Amino acid sequence: MLTSYHIDIFAVILLYFIGFTSILHRQYALTFLQEISKLPEYPNQKKQLEFMQELTKHTVYYYLVTGYFFSMGTVLLYFILIG
Repeated sequence: MLTSYHIDIFAVILLYFIGFTSILHRQYALTFLQEISKLPEYPNQKKQLEFMQELTKHTVYYYLVTGYFFSMGTVLLYFILIG
């Protein structure tokens, strides 16, 4: 695939890391929206809340992005193991 074995391993780790990060970011957004009533008022709060609401509404896009990065990491790992 790539020119070096270590670069291949790094690419697999990076793809899986992006997949896990997308899962954790969505979970963070959901937790943040549940706890928002406990937070004091601060500047730009309305803009940030709108962004978090939009983020949690796009579940199909979320699953596609997460699935893509996990599947590409798995495919690359497969090619490393058989090559």
